[in-house]
Amino acid sequence: MGESIFDLDGIIAAQATTKSEGLRGILRVSGSGALCQVEKFIDLSDIQINAKVPFIADTYFLIQNWKTTIPITLWFWPGEKGYTGQESLEIHLPGSPALIETVLHALYSTGNIRSARPGEFTLRAFLGGRFDLTQAEAVLGVIDAETDNNLEVALKQLSGNLSAPLWQLRDTLLETLAHLEAGFDFAEEDISFISTDELLSRIQSARHFINGKLKQIIDRTDHQILHRIILTGPSNSGKSSLFNRLIRRDHRNAEHETAIVSDIAGTTRDYLEKEIRLIDHNVLITDTAGLVVGNRPISDLSDFEPNREEFESKIGDLTRQAINSADLWYRCFDAELFIRNRLPLPPFRKNVFNVLTKVDVLEEKFRNLIPDRKDLLLTSSRSGEGINELCLASENFLFNENKGTEIVQGTVERCREAFQLSLGALKEAEDLILRNSDETLIAYELRNVLDGIGKILGVVYSDDILDSIFSRFCIGK
Repeated sequence: MGESIFDLDGIIAAQATTKSEGLRGILRVSGSGALCQVEKFIDLSDIQINAKVPFIADTYFLIQNWKTTIPITLWFWPGEKGYTGQESLEIHLPGSPALIETVLHALYSTGNIRSARPGEFTLRAFLGGRFDLTQAEAVLGVIDAETDNNLEVALKQLSGNLSAPLWQLRDTLLETLAHLEAGFDFAEEDISFISTDELLSRIQSARHFINGKLKQIIDRTDHQILHRIILTGPSNSGKSSLFNRLIRRDHRNAEHETAIVSDIAGTTRDYLEKEIRLIDHNVLITDTAGLVVGNRPISDLSDFEPNREEFESKIGDLTRQAINSADLWYRCFDAELFIRNRLPLPPFRKNVFNVLTKVDVLEEKFRNLIPDRKDLLLTSSRSGEGINELCLASENFLFNENKGTEIVQGTVERCREAFQLSLGALKEAEDLILRNSDETLIAYELRNVLDGIGKILGVVYSDDILDSIFSRFCIGK
């Protein structure tokens, strides 16, 4: 029978750095007796070492097939200090892929060291109590992070910003449950170990916390869908030029100019949409200069042309629908017309930016008349003035002001149901308290809450769950 990934007795080894060429490579070895096995290939006789104390040693690794040695740096951690909670070491050596593979095969040739499976080092750390399941998932989040924000979220979760308050909540609820169950033994004497007010306060506090985390999970899930920015404005207000400028600003779309630009009012009637990158995140940007009915642009619907009033009404309805579904709205105005006609600015709305276009042709005396409002941004599609500022303001609004989520995607996918279970049980427990119901029913709901929290932290788990999580890791992690 083959060795199981859950077998903690064997010594495992794998390359911890990328498989491509590099200046240095790192091999990771872990398991009881790891140093004794590696010492077969290195000489530590001249180095004062203590197998119970971490050390770093510059030495040589003997490659018997090549009848030569190579310089290495050996890093050693005893069991309680190592990443896995077991005796661990790293071999730092020149980054030649062929050399690294040769050293690995030398280690495997002992018969006492085997190749690590995907995620097995982190799995051992979890099973050894070095950290909980949310922190193990954060390790994968760090590896997979594609943006600074993803990395920041993963590092915070790895440091315990999710699990620490969950462990504290679990301890509080365990104590609460113990008080309830202790009272069961003295029910006839009417002795209570926790007051109703204190019990209700603890349940409501727990419910508030779990509800907040569940909201973060819902937000994290929703953010997998691209945010939508919509451009609107009077005909010839410069919105199509702004649309094009934002597309060209994204180097991936440098050769593309999608919207039709003309001095003739109402020229563009097609529904135009493009995925672009603001600063660190991608969004969908939409030009509403004519929207669609079904899958056809309105400009193709000849049945609207005889009745101009009906046509304009339909355009208005579709535009309003698009605005209501947008996360951010650019309301565009020709800067010169805006100032000359003294157009009033609509009331402030959090998700609306009033964008003055064509400011490159605006005389200085008119610039001085522009009101000072944080939701009013000046741009020029021709000169590029204000474009970066517009993108930065949009990025901050969509991904900073509304961020609020500090949970990596792997945890979101796994724990949503457990958070919902816990929240539902807390709501039921609160209702039972308010109805003066039997405390045995309240205790039952508390056990359900603890079961949900246990699944999140990994106190309660199955081999299938662990295999699903750690199989996504690369070998050597």
